[in-house]
Amino acid sequence: MLPIASFAGGFLWDSLTLRRIDRLSDNLLLATYLALLGALIVVAARVARDPEQWPRLAPRAPWLGWGTQFLFGGLYSAYVIFYFKSTQWGSTLLFVFILGALLVLNEFAAHHFRYDRVRIALYCACVFSFLLFFIPVISGWPGPGLFSVAAVLALAVSSVVTWLAHVTPAEPPRAVLTRHLVPAAGVLVALALLDAVGLIPPVPLALMDGGIYHSVTGTPNGYQLVYEQPPWYLPLRNDDRWFRYRPGDKVTCFTAIFAPSGMDLGITHVWEHWDAEAGWARTDAIPFDVSGGRDGGYRGFTSKRHFEPGAWRVRVVEQTGRELGRYAFTVDPGPWQAPPQLTSRRYR
Repeated sequence: MLPIASFAGGFLWDSLTLRRIDRLSDNLLLATYLALLGALIVVAARVARDPEQWPRLAPRAPWLGWGTQFLFGGLYSAYVIFYFKSTQWGSTLLFVFILGALLVLNEFAAHHFRYDRVRIALYCACVFSFLLFFIPVISGWPGPGLFSVAAVLALAVSSVVTWLAHVTPAEPPRAVLTRHLVPAAGVLVALALLDAVGLIPPVPLALMDGGIYHSVTGTPNGYQLVYEQPPWYLPLRNDDRWFRYRPGDKVTCFTAIFAPSGMDLGITHVWEHWDAEAGWARTDAIPFDVSGGRDGGYRGFTSKRHFEPGAWRVRVVEQTGRELGRYAFTVDPGPWQAPPQLTSRRYR
């Protein structure tokens, strides 16, 4: 139970201390976690291999394991927090599930494998997950090629930890590195496959709010978002996912996108209509620029006036082609006996 408590303690600590993905103190904290975790993996491996050389640490070997679990818990919880904010529910939950599966493997299934190899693979995944948002934060560069750069650097850091932990005069370094890094490379290949199908959240960007509206107006106190009053049984709906369309109406997609300070990038609202024969057909792709640094996200909107009835969606895509999210809605032309009752909300 103590290792599980250590992991839970790491998760709780991060929940209380982490604020923004581009905050220097948060990134320094995670970098410190990674450095300490690498050091613990090295020390634990050397103590287990030759306890007589470590007379003071050998009796305390279980504490090394608990410390490792705490750091793994702190890192994975930070990634859950940051990655969860970075995309919509479907892909986020899948990626969070994968993080959870890695934790379960580390905690309950590692005895089926060489434990040190499993830890190196998990450590490589931690370094990669950190670099995937840290590189854009410090450079203002969201890609392309970001995944490859992060993967190569993660494998290099894991190689250093493996060398320090397991290379001895009695065994060639090449054999040691090959044996321990194959599982780590396998984890990176699996992540590459997920990235190829768009299932890794696009950190450090985050789609913070948005939806489909009758109108969006900028005011000194923020943006006024106008939508139809939802029925009583949908109290949480705050946009027009079911759009009762009348001739002359304008449909507007509003988004608030968080980007780190110093990052400027292009965003495109891709408007698509469902065709029974051709599937989703693009009708418009309307770009605008986003400047990073604002807590509430950079606010922007695009509009269309002429619509065919049926299913529509707006995909929010950043300049390298990654999708931040999408908003699906249905255009229903009526006829209506009475005009829709409109309400509004303000987004600052």
